[in-house]
Amino acid sequence: MPPSFKPSRLLGIAAILIGIGGILVPGGGPAGAATAKASGGPACGGIALTKATGLPWVCTFDDEFDGAALNRTKWTVQRTAAGGFRAGDGCVVDNAKTVSVSGGNLNLSVYRVAAPFACALPRGSFATTWYAGSVYTKSFSQAYGRFSVRAKFPDADGIRGLQSAIWTYPRTMSPNNAFSGTSEIDIAEAYSQWPDLIGPTVHNFLGGSTDHCLVPDWGAKFHTYTVEWTPQRATFIYDGVACFWAGRVGTAEPFLIALTQALGVRGNTYSAATPSPATMQVAWVRVWK
Repeated sequence: MPPSFKPSRLLGIAAILIGIGGILVPGGGPAGAATAKASGGPACGGIALTKATGLPWVCTFDDEFDGAALNRTKWTVQRTAAGGFRAGDGCVVDNAKTVSVSGGNLNLSVYRVAAPFACALPRGSFATTWYAGSVYTKSFSQAYGRFSVRAKFPDADGIRGLQSAIWTYPRTMSPNNAFSGTSEIDIAEAYSQWPDLIGPTVHNFLGGSTDHCLVPDWGAKFHTYTVEWTPQRATFIYDGVACFWAGRVGTAEPFLIALTQALGVRGNTYSAATPSPATMQVAWVRVWK
């Protein structure tokens, strides 16, 4: 989720990233890539999926957000004061304005307050006028599989300043990560100044792979963002169409799932015109192996 995505065809790959994966034509994919089709039977969201090999995907995690509050047996709310995690200049807190569940959706928001305040860190603090919302899976983590999220990002009409992220990273760092290089997989990142582009990224300690996929109206409609992750590659599939793949993701380290509504930084810096509040809505999170 670190703000490294830049549309490569417009502005070039961020300097810290190397090694483009590969663009996939609609409906296509690298040789041997798994695809999914409905096959009936109970599973995540009541839908069963079958791999291209004919073997079933097995549901390992599912939250449909159909209650009146966040299921805290499944999710932990990030807090800057506890772990130092910052959403840009947003102070990540646990309150009803930053994290809520209603109408079948998880709502994660950033919002501005009138007067600057001191956002506590584990050591020290920083001044800001923004609060932000972020959650991550409390006990669930998994290496490899199919990770899928249906979400709608805040519609800012191209005004810069917002960053939304559906991402994964290791629950614990270990020599596996150092050896393989994989430190984070961003399933989808949306930046408000690029209203029709979504960034998939694989970060690693040796470099990384990133690009952009065209997703019209991601601020007006819900879309489904998926990554199929194997030791050989990560294949990013948006609304059922493979749009990007990246190699060098061979790690056996279990990754957790994080959902974050943040402020943009660097080339997407917020301003007085940045909408507040701005909310990312998540209809469901489903994972298979």
